[in-house]
Amino acid sequence: MFLLLVLNVLPMVKVLHFLWILHSLCE
Repeated sequence: MFLLLVLNVLPMVKVLHFLWILHSLCE
């Protein structure tokens, strides 16, 4: 159950991190 939660959250975290990097590069 916990593993499923982690697998669901991980892609979201990676996307958010990627967006944050893009935002930092734009400024």
